[in-house]
Amino acid sequence: QIFEPFFTTKEVGSGTGLGLAVVYGIVRQHGGSIVARSEPGKGSEFTLYFPRFEGVARPVEVAPQVELSRGSETILVAEDDRAVREIARRILSNHGYRVLVAADGCEALELFRSHREEIDLLMLDMVMPTLGGREVYEEIRNQEQSQVPFLFATGYSADGVHTNFVVEDRLQVLQKPYTPETLLAKVREALSA
Repeated sequence: QIFEPFFTTKEVGSGTGLGLAVVYGIVRQHGGSIVARSEPGKGSEFTLYFPRFEGVARPVEVAPQVELSRGSETILVAEDDRAVREIARRILSNHGYRVLVAADGCEALELFRSHREEIDLLMLDMVMPTLGGREVYEEIRNQEQSQVPFLFATGYSADGVHTNFVVEDRLQVLQKPYTPETLLAKVREALSA
């Protein structure tokens, strides 16, 4: 029962009950098994067994290093996930860009209004609290009358319900998760469009 999804012995709000179900699924996908031992008051022990790999490991091909594009433009990055926002900021600033960051759509609009003459590109997360990427885009295009380029970061497919306007308006999309190389290439592509 402990490996069933949403089963938990914790209080409501203390866990999802998905942890062991996810582990069980991964172990089973790899042909393995799990043995659980538990003693009240002492804790639990989980032993994972995987089949031994008898084959020959294939050498991994390493892609040649490519020169990552650099720039000096100012980019406003709006992303509600702090870790993703910081990674994007770091990658872009390490490659010469000046980066302004916003934690949500409202903050992005405020920053745009106070730095509109400096901003060369808006990179917006599609789904954010208060105002999402689409709402920020529409506000800037319609109310602010700006033609600054946009790059939308999304974990949804580019033809999904949240992103259909991106396809219709022929806007740039960056699929999450992304690599530094992909981020820099998409930024350069959006700036050059």
